[in-house]
Amino acid sequence: MSRAIKAVLAVCLLPAALMLQGCAGCGSGSGGTAPYYAAAEVPEHAADLPGSRAKQLPGKRTVIKMIPSKGIYKIPVSINGQELEFFFDTGAGMISMSEVEAAFLLKQGKISEEDFIGEANFINANGERSATPVVRLRDVTIGDITIHDVEASVVANTAAPLLLGQSFLARFGRISIDYEANEISFE
Repeated sequence: MSRAIKAVLAVCLLPAALMLQGCAGCGSGSGGTAPYYAAAEVPEHAADLPGSRAKQLPGKRTVIKMIPSKGIYKIPVSINGQELEFFFDTGAGMISMSEVEAAFLLKQGKISEEDFIGEANFINANGERSATPVVRLRDVTIGDITIHDVEASVVANTAAPLLLGQSFLARFGRISIDYEANEISFE
């Protein structure tokens, strides 16, 4: 078992179990502190990657209500069938979750040890570099659109919020935001 997976599994111990009841993004409203902005390389033609529904469903449009939260917006997202709320973050290179959310998804059977596929190097907003575990999410669903095989980073900060980043967003042809109606459209 890799060091990264052991670190995520270690979060499943009693202190983490207590924290799961108020994890960021689980709809509890406890949230995290400031978002963890990560930069990672996303393929130039991410919309052409396997699993992209944007190519398969031309002209399909899904409109989602955004939830304003401390000057940024959350949107409902389903990860392998588990409903969560993510911050919409075009500056994040990948979907990002804390070890707490990863441990929660492991405990619920929504991800498995086999879904951990390696590590990625990131630079956060402070310019600090770090390597984080990467997990492949089988299904990421917004509204009636599901994208398959999406990579997500697992951040070693238990207060890090759930971020919906470019590993998912780049799979769409167009994303538009209507701030007056608090809606986001995915095409």
